[in-house]
Amino acid sequence: MSTYIRTRHRYLGSDTALGVGTVLLVAGSVPNLTIEQDVTMANDFRGTGRIEADSPHWLTVTGSLSPFDTGLTDREPVVGPQGSALFRIDRLRFGTDTVGATYNWQYNGATNDWTQTADLEFGTAAPTLNIEWLGEEEASHEDMSGTHVLFTYTGANPVLPETWHVNAPPKMRGAVRLEVNEKSVLLDISKKPPAGTVILFM
Repeated sequence: MSTYIRTRHRYLGSDTALGVGTVLLVAGSVPNLTIEQDVTMANDFRGTGRIEADSPHWLTVTGSLSPFDTGLTDREPVVGPQGSALFRIDRLRFGTDTVGATYNWQYNGATNDWTQTADLEFGTAAPTLNIEWLGEEEASHEDMSGTHVLFTYTGANPVLPETWHVNAPPKMRGAVRLEVNEKSVLLDISKKPPAGTVILFM
């Protein structure tokens, strides 16, 4: 499996520029990668740093996003942010209409991962969201509940896929929604109702 770790600024102009496998971004004083054409990549993007995209070009991710995580082979979950380090993709399409991408997202009750973008779009294929709790093992369901940021953007409001495959911690559930006033895609995490509970909407 080929991998890539940033040692210098690199420009991408084709879909095969990095092969397959892990793209581990390492924050520096310049963008890690610059997208010079529309590029679709089935890699796992990890680490901290920035992928610059020259307008009107997009990076389409059909593999996965794992902000702040490390490891070139086995993924090592790390909750973000870490100091001033960020995980940013200037012009991101998350998935396509036929392939749903995966988001490996962690939180610990005090902070959480998120992906910064300028322009953000989604394919219509259902994405997968893996919610990983990295807080106290004995945390209560109340401590594990709350609203958190998945993506931020500054451009036009994206259209979310109708369906998300959400894998939450035991006895928890997650729902993804768009908050246009905050220019954010948010995740609401709550305790699952007991089995057999009937919820009435008035």
